[in-house]
Amino acid sequence: MRSAMFHLSSCAALGALGQAAGGTAGGVSEVNAGNAGVPASGDAGSPSSGGGGAVAPGGSEAGAAPELAGSANGGKASGIGGSSANAGTAGNIAGSGGTLGGGASGTPAGGTPAGGAGGPSGGTGGAAWAGPCGDLNHDLVDDCTQTLVQNSRFDTSVTGWVAEAALTEAWVNVNASGKPGSGSISLTQTGAPGMDGARQCIPVTPFASYDIAARVQVGAGQTGTAGINVYFYDDDACQGNFVPPPPNTSTTPIEGGVAGSWTELATGVPLWIPRGVGSMYVRLVANKPLFQTTPLTVLIDDVLVAKRVMP
Repeated sequence: MRSAMFHLSSCAALGALGQAAGGTAGGVSEVNAGNAGVPASGDAGSPSSGGGGAVAPGGSEAGAAPELAGSANGGKASGIGGSSANAGTAGNIAGSGGTLGGGASGTPAGGTPAGGAGGPSGGTGGAAWAGPCGDLNHDLVDDCTQTLVQNSRFDTSVTGWVAEAALTEAWVNVNASGKPGSGSISLTQTGAPGMDGARQCIPVTPFASYDIAARVQVGAGQTGTAGINVYFYDDDACQGNFVPPPPNTSTTPIEGGVAGSWTELATGVPLWIPRGVGSMYVRLVANKPLFQTTPLTVLIDDVLVAKRVMP
């Protein structure tokens, strides 16, 4: 009799523990725990796995799990759960009736970590979203449909970009994104330390904001930076009067780079166009450090200058 009572009280305790750790944390029942995400995304994981499982092709934003989805507290799958016995939906813990992690008995269920971070449009196993030209400003719009500069990807030439004094430009068959059929612009600064570039004029709108981004690489074994610098003018063709930037406004919104490897640079704060400005030179620049006498070579690709659309 004491054995039966002990068994019943143990079950009640386990049930209460399961409800605290799994049943109420997500607010999601076992029935619908596996179908979070876009239609036809499929259940990620198997019904008996008890964990986040791997994301099936077409899944949506799985998210990385900081620990096993089937651990003692029901898991912390931060993305989409699996099928009806798996960890919860959209970062919550599945299960009801006092089970842990959607398991059948309130005991820790084994399982695998949740899938990798998926992009907004899904993908297989959490591949990041990318259009044909990429999305450096992370607005889910392909950069080639937004950028205001001509020949932003340097597919076959450097046409449209005019090199300034003390700088040599050239097209190279090296593509920042690794996709075939494209290249990048090579800028070699041969003059005194400082910033020189290849420029292109675009019309702009006063009081508007612009996203600026690019992929850059500093030559292997070299010291210096690459980036984008701008000059403001009061006409629409960069032929009028130069307009000084307002105080505390950076005219080099992105600058950086790593020797021998590509780096994505993007404005944290969009470039704001002041009153009276009708156009600006977009300058792809190589910036040689002070006291450096040897030439500096940088590569730049995938140039984005996009007017930000206000909501």
